[in-house]
Amino acid sequence: MPAVTLSAEVRTTLGRRATRLLREKGLVPGIVYGRGRPPVAVAIAAEALEKALKGGARVVDIVIGNDRDSALLYDPQPDMAGEHVRHVDFVRVAQDVAVEVAVRIELKGTPAGQAEGGVLQQTLHELTVKCLPRDIPEKIVVDVADLKIGDSRRVKELTLPHGVATAVDSEVTVATVRHQVTAPEPGAAPAVEGPAEPEVIKPEGRAEAEEEAGEKGGEKAGAKGAEKEKEKK
Repeated sequence: MPAVTLSAEVRTTLGRRATRLLREKGLVPGIVYGRGRPPVAVAIAAEALEKALKGGARVVDIVIGNDRDSALLYDPQPDMAGEHVRHVDFVRVAQDVAVEVAVRIELKGTPAGQAEGGVLQQTLHELTVKCLPRDIPEKIVVDVADLKIGDSRRVKELTLPHGVATAVDSEVTVATVRHQVTAPEPGAAPAVEGPAEPEVIKPEGRAEAEEEAGEKGGEKAGAKGAEKEKEKK
């Protein structure tokens, strides 16, 4: 995938009112952090950012004035309608240093067991992988067409792209085909849930960046303060 370049401007005014004005101008607030350097609050054109995301970009060149960094697009937060991005993080990376990221898993094919009344269940939707920034896959496609009732596809059976590895337990189930489950009768014991999905590892420095930039935490604190004032009234 060709390198994507995004231009950003430094934000000098933070807080809910400032970010609301930015969004009205077609800009998305964000934070650039990582690699031991101070975090920088930025604003970026919403149209360019959303185009990059829809194109599957994971690592971009972000330009701030005369500075250019390779950065991982991390945690783009959608609005309530899920149509636009309200906030995004940029994690600085080095092209020759491996990073850990969560990659979406997409199932492909109709399971053979479905014709026998089976139901396909996807139990793992993202896989944490480690690779160089340029090798980050847009998604991991898993073929489930051969699965019969009772069959499962596990992490150890996945075919990862060259240069991509995962530390997730190889026995973790990605998808399985089960018998059609009917509603339990009154008084029946509840079904036992399967193993939980592994926790997604977040880039280091994010919490410190949010605290120093003072935006996300400030918005939450402001909302809580407003609620308390209403209660007093």
